Amino acid sequence: MTDSSPHGTLRIGIMCQGLTFPAWQSYAIERLLRTEGAKIALLIFDDGVFQENNEPESSAGRIRSRLRQAINERRLFSTIFSAIVSRLRLGWLFNRNFLWILYRKLGRRFSPQPCDERVDMREALQNVPSIRCKVRLIGKYSQHFTPADIETIKGHDVDLIIRFAFNILRGEILNTPRYGVWSFHHDDHLKYRGGPEGFWEIYRNDHRSGAMLQRLSEKLDDGTVLCKDEFKTIRHSYSQNRNQLLMKTARWPADVCFSILNGQKEFHGSARSDAPIFRLPGNGVMLLYFLRLYWNRLARLWHHLFGLSAVGPEKWAVGVLNGSFQELLPPANPSIHWITPPAHQFYADPFFVEFEHEFYIFFELFEYGKRGYLAYVKSSDLVNFSQPQLIIERPYHLSYPAIIRHGKGIYCTPEQYQSRSVMLYEAQSFPDKWKEVNVLIKDFAGVDPAVFMHNETWWMFVSNAENHDETNLYLYFAESLEGPWTAHPQNPVKTEFKKSRSAGNVFEFGGKLIRPSQNGTVTYGGSVILNEIVELTKTSYTERWFNDILPRETWEYSQGLHTISSDGWVTVFDAKYHLMERFVFFKEMTRRTIAIKNGVVRRIARLFRQ
Repeated sequence: MTDSSPHGTLRIGIMCQGLTFPAWQSYAIERLLRTEGAKIALLIFDDGVFQENNEPESSAGRIRSRLRQAINERRLFSTIFSAIVSRLRLGWLFNRNFLWILYRKLGRRFSPQPCDERVDMREALQNVPSIRCKVRLIGKYSQHFTPADIETIKGHDVDLIIRFAFNILRGEILNTPRYGVWSFHHDDHLKYRGGPEGFWEIYRNDHRSGAMLQRLSEKLDDGTVLCKDEFKTIRHSYSQNRNQLLMKTARWPADVCFSILNGQKEFHGSARSDAPIFRLPGNGVMLLYFLRLYWNRLARLWHHLFGLSAVGPEKWAVGVLNGSFQELLPPANPSIHWITPPAHQFYADPFFVEFEHEFYIFFELFEYGKRGYLAYVKSSDLVNFSQPQLIIERPYHLSYPAIIRHGKGIYCTPEQYQSRSVMLYEAQSFPDKWKEVNVLIKDFAGVDPAVFMHNETWWMFVSNAENHDETNLYLYFAESLEGPWTAHPQNPVKTEFKKSRSAGNVFEFGGKLIRPSQNGTVTYGGSVILNEIVELTKTSYTERWFNDILPRETWEYSQGLHTISSDGWVTVFDAKYHLMERFVFFKEMTRRTIAIKNGVVRRIARLFRQ
């Protein structure tokens, strides 16, 4: 499945109900429309189930048939009762799934999610040919396209079809497009087949929710895996958990098309699964589900009131290793020199540079109850360090002072996402005085920008504080450090749950280009993943896992690590421990904790006033 389309363009068919789509489907289609080499060539509208008898049965005839069948099956009373209830439009009250239906109705009314917003795509798809197809039902669930519709679809020469409509498809339609029919399964199919998507993970207290894009086959759940990932289950909200499954996977069809067009990826994994098939939850299941859901909400509230905060109770320090990053990998046990902050501060995001035979380490200096500043320390032996000196003070939070050496200049691209820009600074008088040179990316809440040169081109990895900064990674390139910078057509080039965000400078090792990224799947700043950059061009990007760097239990700061900077001879990194676990209390810490928890207390008070 790695060969590209014979006509140089992937012609795509979309199975749908009409020209108005849920937002997650419209997002998937918009990304396909923006993918160079991909074209929406056909819309296949679902026109219902084909009736074998061309003469429709009259209303009176249907009633007589149902009564005759009811008498034969000795359920006349229940049939008449069901008909009356149906006429009064009260059928859902007597449904075994009544609580589920009510729950979803209330959820859509009081907790609407972005994935379900209706988007009119008439303008975007106005020139796309369309056909209406009725399918023949064979057996209880299997839907088959008629030979006439198959021939019509073949006439449009589509390479693949994405299924946003119809039901369980079987027959010739599955092999009509060159790359088959693609379908989403928004659960981990190895655990949960059927539906509803994202529900059973909460019911069964599963910490991970999976999803898959597959090429369908004749056998149920036995196709080819095109994309698969898992996400942290949002156990206190079904609507939010479902929303993340739908929205975070909507980009997959465009990603797979891009891979096919560039011959980058093979698809051989089987979707075969023997997991049980789940159906809509009954009323008894829903009663137990409500207990579990609200227990999760109480646990979350308790954590907000008395648990650990994302910033306040964590103490970060800078570790200095006079050696390569390899010495941080087991079984090596190197000597680490720690730059320890005072009680009311922490130090994080270190970057290292040697200048005129002195060593300088730049980092974020965070004051509890205030904000982050940029600072540096100086050393001549990497053992003894000067007192921190502040640089580049701004009225908003600053961190991640990535240092760049280019020609005779020394530059810095710190994180200042609150300004909604990525700014380039140049040292006027190193290391104390810096000036703004240029805004590299405007109207973008850039997080942890990592800038480097490769093959005579400047590259920047950066996340967006306004769009899942730990999960989505963006790539930009430029001919000059000062720009203009161009967004990579594959953006976001990586979407992996809490494993994408930059964690230090990109460096070379053994002829390989290594990109560190944060691993926040267990805890924020849990460890660093080293990724080998396999392909880096203006049209494509791929990387693969290279190694992991984990904090050591023997370290003074042993509970997390999220930034590393190395030049092959010297390595600096940050590591943390939890203040609450060490019973470290002080005035600034108490003030910060109260500020964090106070918002939760106010929300509870509002509930009692209503």
